[in-house]
Amino acid sequence: MASPPLGAARNNPDAETRNNAHVSTDAAALTAEVRKLVQPGDTITIPEPYYYLGNGTLRMEVSSVGTILQIGALVLVELRGWETSRLLPGRSPRRAAVHLAALRLPGAVTRPLDPE
Repeated sequence: MASPPLGAARNNPDAETRNNAHVSTDAAALTAEVRKLVQPGDTITIPEPYYYLGNGTLRMEVSSVGTILQIGALVLVELRGWETSRLLPGRSPRRAAVHLAALRLPGAVTRPLDPE
């Protein structure tokens, strides 16, 4: 059986729909998982090997959850917020790409209690 020519999916609307449905389902599931794991207002504590760029443990109050990037089995989540330190007073703006696996670690994400 001959293989279809390159670009066959582009010329076949049914194949293109099937391919896009598969990708968007995976992306939708990944996005839903990230939204459950980390939200604005949460505080994250991430060991050094599990985020880019920086040194030492990252402790940050999350203000926004940005882009989710998947490279093979590696999934990175862009987080923005304010880095907090137990040693230094105040907070400084911070952006980091955090491994999704790190957000699943026990104690990595702390959610504030509801005031109710």
